[in-house]
Amino acid sequence: MHGVGGENVRVLIADDAAIVRKVMVEMLEQAGHVVVGQAGAGEDAVRLYDDLRPDVAVLDVNMPGLDGIAAAEQIRLAHPTARVVLTSVYVNESRLERVHGLGSIDYVLKPFRGRTLVDAVERATGDQS
Repeated sequence: MHGVGGENVRVLIADDAAIVRKVMVEMLEQAGHVVVGQAGAGEDAVRLYDDLRPDVAVLDVNMPGLDGIAAAEQIRLAHPTARVVLTSVYVNESRLERVHGLGSIDYVLKPFRGRTLVDAVERATGDQS
């Protein structure tokens, strides 16, 4: 599985639950992708995105402080072409409206089933192999 320019997809993940981050790392690395950074809060995700410039950022919606949607907004403001996948255990209409307002951002429900997370990351980079 390759992403931008035939390289393995470089992914930044942000989730306040360390066990969820561990599961995401395992899923993505098993699919051949590289997790270049991890954050437990939205503010850290924004900073790491600036520092690392990953191909895709996977952000949990429910994080303390800056939530995943607000972090995605800040990332997209600074980097308009940033590719973002949001994750959450809960979805509602107002949350979906906020996500749609950000443009082409994928939304994946937890718990992840099968390849849903990997597929979303690959869709974000245009890699459907």
